[in-house]
Amino acid sequence: MRDLYYKLPFDYKKLTTGNDVTKVTIEESLAQFITVIVSTIFGEYKYDEEFGTIIGIPILIYWPTQID
Repeated sequence: MRDLYYKLPFDYKKLTTGNDVTKVTIEESLAQFITVIVSTIFGEYKYDEEFGTIIGIPILIYWPTQID
């Protein structure tokens, strides 16, 4: 049997009510983690200032100016 990982976003309500939380495969877990990295800019995650990417910064800066 393949290992299963927790699905993001984590459902704390299921955990606190005793239900089993949703799990995903390693491939889905990696895809979710990559999404978190790409959508997080440097310094946004307070526990690790170097976590994230610069990819989101130009999109945030130039996005409103390109919509006409």
